Amino acid sequence: MAHVATPAAVKQDCARHHNSHTVKGITWRGVRPEDARAVTALVRRAVPHSGNWELTPRTRGIAAHTRHGALLAVVLATEPRTASESPSLYLTVAVEANWHDAGLAMVGLNLIHRFLSRGGIRAAMLFGTCASREAALYLNAGYQVSKPHEPLVLPGSEVPMYSPKAYHPCWFFRRYD
Repeated sequence: MAHVATPAAVKQDCARHHNSHTVKGITWRGVRPEDARAVTALVRRAVPHSGNWELTPRTRGIAAHTRHGALLAVVLATEPRTASESPSLYLTVAVEANWHDAGLAMVGLNLIHRFLSRGGIRAAMLFGTCASREAALYLNAGYQVSKPHEPLVLPGSEVPMYSPKAYHPCWFFRRYD
């Protein structure tokens, strides 16, 4: 599998994309209760097999909006469901189709940990699932990506987890130990 981008390269690319977004009037902010309908609709459109997905109270995240309030992207972190997942958070990333190449996912993936920390949520690792063809996005954002069907062991656990999603057989993850 390809190499993870260096921290310096990630920082430089994120700054370039973030500056470009700012010029275009795009801002990131925390997801609010009134965003639930728009966030749910975006995830259902942008993430394969997410037709029943719902924003739950256990999910926190950030959203990119235009200056006119249109939702363009979200990076969402869901609190652990089981003791074996703690202290890790599962990520869901969704971007409007016509904004895929604008670097919104990269910026959001790099802002989410700071956002969560400021809200008092500590995570030893952020992780999620992706298709092999999406690996470059996560690698360029500074995350590691597993080979398809390779298990992931979360911090504090010895039990390997396999992606339950055939259409997303890879794990992407970043540790914050």
